Amino acid sequence: MRLPEAVESRDLEAEMLAPTGSSESETTPLDDAPTVGASAAQGPISPQTFGQYAEYLAAVKQSYATDSLFSKVVAAPKEHPQFELREGMVYTKNRLGNEVICVPSGKLGARALRELVIDGAHRAIGHLGANKTSERQRT
Repeated sequence: MRLPEAVESRDLEAEMLAPTGSSESETTPLDDAPTVGASAAQGPISPQTFGQYAEYLAAVKQSYATDSLFSKVVAAPKEHPQFELREGMVYTKNRLGNEVICVPSGKLGARALRELVIDGAHRAIGHLGANKTSERQRT
């Protein structure tokens, strides 16, 4: 006899945030699963990628005000030339020179905004370990 798995709150929240018409019960054939090479070839993730996640973007913009670093950037962007403020979002360049969105400390529901980014990267590129997942998020 097999015990049923416990449903975690993050799984419930992921279902809530998932675009309508998709569910985790739908399986993707292995040939269609994303690879690290394919993900890297697509270039950096843009705000348009998150366009369907308006609630997430709103939480990011709102959390800049309470973040210890980004609150200073938002208050005086000209004093922080390594950052750029556009349409309420803070950007910087990563080590490769790609423009990236800065994610403040903050929450969306019960989950940290950065945790949601890590979880999304983990789902997109698979189980590569902490270092490779972190590196991919920075590109």
